[in-house]
Amino acid sequence: MLAETRAELDEFHTSSKELEEELIKEIDRTEKAQQDLKVKVAKTELERDEWKVSLNSYSNTTSLLINSSSSPNSYRYRPHITQRQRPCNGSWTPSGRNPRS
Repeated sequence: MLAETRAELDEFHTSSKELEEELIKEIDRTEKAQQDLKVKVAKTELERDEWKVSLNSYSNTTSLLINSSSSPNSYRYRPHITQRQRPCNGSWTPSGRNPRS
């Protein structure tokens, strides 16, 4: 009976060691996968931030282009207007029609 118990105990130790090795391998795989995901998240956040900067730069450029358009009502256009005669009543100044005339 003692020999039988000893054999069962040895079998239990062997199976426990195998299970422990499998669990350690599984933990290592899980930790590696978690580390890979952290790296991927960091890269994605960096890419996101680069896109934000790019978008802000594009928005600022677009805003400047819209604000500096050469429409007649544009502030930048007005200094280029010279006094000229128009086929209407009133005199014209560099900033537009003089309503007092």
